[in-house]
Amino acid sequence: MKKSSIVTVLVMLGMESTFAQVTIVTDTIMPANIGVPEGYYTLRIYVSSPNESDFVNAVVGSSEYPLSLSVHGGDVWNHLTFGGAHSGQINCNLQIIDPSQRFDSFITLGDTCNNNSSTINVLEDPGASPWLNAFFQPDDSSSNEISINSLIGGGWFVTGNNASNTMGNDLRVLIAQITTNGTVCGVLNAQIADAAGLNTLHTGLSFGPEACSGNCNMFSSWSVLQPLCSGGLGNITAVPSIGYAPYVMSLNEIPQASLSSGGLSAGDYVASITDVFGCSHQDTITIYSVDPILPIGLSAIPINSFPGGNTEYYIAGGTPPYSFI
Repeated sequence: MKKSSIVTVLVMLGMESTFAQVTIVTDTIMPANIGVPEGYYTLRIYVSSPNESDFVNAVVGSSEYPLSLSVHGGDVWNHLTFGGAHSGQINCNLQIIDPSQRFDSFITLGDTCNNNSSTINVLEDPGASPWLNAFFQPDDSSSNEISINSLIGGGWFVTGNNASNTMGNDLRVLIAQITTNGTVCGVLNAQIADAAGLNTLHTGLSFGPEACSGNCNMFSSWSVLQPLCSGGLGNITAVPSIGYAPYVMSLNEIPQASLSSGGLSAGDYVASITDVFGCSHQDTITIYSVDPILPIGLSAIPINSFPGGNTEYYIAGGTPPYSFI
């Protein structure tokens, strides 16, 4: 049976969308409490929609729609004693005892602690690298990136809606909080439901491009199909291996509809690929011409003759192997 990703299941329940009115917005808070290292700040990350009644019920990623939440040039801070990887693991009462817990790093869908308004669920692909606990470690061993890009995928979700994961008057829902001394960037996919319960998956929601573009490490290889016959056409396909989707491929500074472009005549092409943060990789690729097939000396100077009337000829041009009709 073919495996399905969590994103595929969600799309089957509703619609796929990249509508511009759904965006990522952030707030920056400067912790002033004992227990948070000096030089760190707290970034709250929200999904914003123009409809007060919309609610966010999932943040997901897969190989089809990769999710990335990363810190560049710094570390992630997690509360050593009372922290949690997601809001359901954080005790609201303990935040009163130790205010520094309010600046813990975690994922959520609206809540900043477990107030019993909803239960957050986390899905990880058992065959992929774990992302949740790797990112939210209360010591120096924590990873600096959440990356969900496997076939099965994963993410975090709640069932139903409540005041916490509904847009409300401020038209936004908190989906993560990161305390760091670095720069936070992300590409996220959020499933939003309207008042009628219709789910829409909004993909490629990014934030932090200005900061992340200064930390470019973009790389792509190219798959090139050369023409086989005289007058034939070639194909160039981008194969990004480092960077953040969605990508745009250009040939000679002309954006292409996809990461593969065919119907290319012979010549040199400046091929470039750019990720969602504006990081790019560029190479010059040549599509070669194929000379027409030209038999030499077919009737006058055969190379070798064999019993039965067979003759060996010298053929110039074309692409072997050859056949005679």
